Amino acid sequence: MRLPVVISVIFLLFLAEYGGSTTKLQRLAGTTTGPVYYVDAQMGNDGNPGTQSAPWRTLAKANANASAGVTIVLSGTFTKQVLFPSGAGTATAPITYEAAPAGATLNQPGYVGKIPYEVYLDARPYVTVTGLTIENTAYRTAPVQDKGVVLRSTSHDTFTGNTFLWMQMQLIRSSSHTITDNTWHNYIGSYVNGHPQTSGDMLNLVLGSHDNLIDGNTMKNAGHSLIEIGNGTGNNERNANNTISNNTLDNTWYKDIILSDNGQGTTVEDNQLLDANSVPTLYSTVPGQVGRLETSSAAVQFSGENFVLRRNTISNAVCTYGCVTLGSRWYTGVGAPAGGTLIESLNNRIYGNTFVDNHGAASVSFIEFLSSADVSAGRTTVPALTRNRVYRNTFTGNSGTPYSWNGSTFYSTFIYHSATEAPPWVGQNGNHVVNNRFDSANANLIDVTYGATTIHKVQTLAQFEALCVVPKVKGKRLAAAKHAIKRAHCSVGKVTKAFSARVKRERVISQKPRAGSQHPAGAKVRLKVRKRH
Repeated sequence: MRLPVVISVIFLLFLAEYGGSTTKLQRLAGTTTGPVYYVDAQMGNDGNPGTQSAPWRTLAKANANASAGVTIVLSGTFTKQVLFPSGAGTATAPITYEAAPAGATLNQPGYVGKIPYEVYLDARPYVTVTGLTIENTAYRTAPVQDKGVVLRSTSHDTFTGNTFLWMQMQLIRSSSHTITDNTWHNYIGSYVNGHPQTSGDMLNLVLGSHDNLIDGNTMKNAGHSLIEIGNGTGNNERNANNTISNNTLDNTWYKDIILSDNGQGTTVEDNQLLDANSVPTLYSTVPGQVGRLETSSAAVQFSGENFVLRRNTISNAVCTYGCVTLGSRWYTGVGAPAGGTLIESLNNRIYGNTFVDNHGAASVSFIEFLSSADVSAGRTTVPALTRNRVYRNTFTGNSGTPYSWNGSTFYSTFIYHSATEAPPWVGQNGNHVVNNRFDSANANLIDVTYGATTIHKVQTLAQFEALCVVPKVKGKRLAAAKHAIKRAHCSVGKVTKAFSARVKRERVISQKPRAGSQHPAGAKVRLKVRKRH
């Protein structure tokens, strides 16, 4: 009868020794396909055989022996060294770097050539990194002296259970990676005169990075965003079918997430998107505003097409325009072709989200921007912002803030904004805002603004959707013309009298705007009517 007790004791000892690491269990079961090496940054020696009792000392020694199926167990703090395996793993025999039970830390970069990295996987597929702390205590010099974690032209790497401190990760032309259950804190891309700037994306997927899974991570505080998909340099860049799910993204300094260029099905779902710009910390890098403390931004910024934002909770953000902003503009910065390139928000779907207790000019904003400088330079094409769908979202407890773009505490659920030289909005312009739920009848408001000298027109969503399509009233009696104009969601403007030999008395001689033209609901139609005598 004592046998089960003995077995239970053995099992508990087994868990105490091996339960903290999946790879340890695999080694015990004999399922790994290669050797296990040990590296101790304080007690090891590279002249040792790399066993648990006689470990190596440096990452360089470990990297040189990293090939398919190898597991490398790290202990201690590795300062100014880079994790850069000499070989690649395979689907059945990955390379694994894992922390020993006492922990392991990479602090400050080593070098690959003349470029500083802490982890560098260049064409190194099937590498797993787990349980490490990867940090940069010299963070005030980042990123110039620390490129952080870079995955370049590679695939099927896994980062799980790590802690990143003052650290950026970039995926460059890299696909099918798994980035799960990590913790990230604090990353700023640059400092000017000791002041942190609105610079630096904590996790950035660029230049054709597809089918990556970013799930279950906790990320807090970055200089530009916690996650950015794309470079924000134009819709020709495609980063397709990435999944960003079940993360807690909490950026009290600036934006939670930026969706730029062409997402081609990239989905952001079931995340907590919290506290955007709720603690002003950073200073602006925008020309004309450099050195100004940033007091508002957005939780989610769209600067691209074919993204899905669904089932997220967006809460406690302090927002300049909308806490979710869809924007279109010309880009003329680094990498742009001569004459610039269009950045346009198109074909995005925003549904099933909960907006709660945010503070901004609006919850969702649509902004077309065409500057005077654009027009002077010959960039007269208005950037498109159309075919976006916003539906089945819930809005509750949201309000205005004096930190919004116009300094007003007025709040509307939506803003349609035509900035500077862009023409006024005509209805939703091909966008669809339908079947959303609001916490009060008064919350369902649209603020339509346009022009260099801003003009506001606040109306309900139903009023905004009802376009004025100017009817043909030439030749009609004045009473019939007025009735037709009102039925078309237009209003009667100035009526002048004139003589005409070709039109009967009391009938319309001419009208402006022309018949068939579209305008915001309530637009005035001016009439010229033949005199009675």
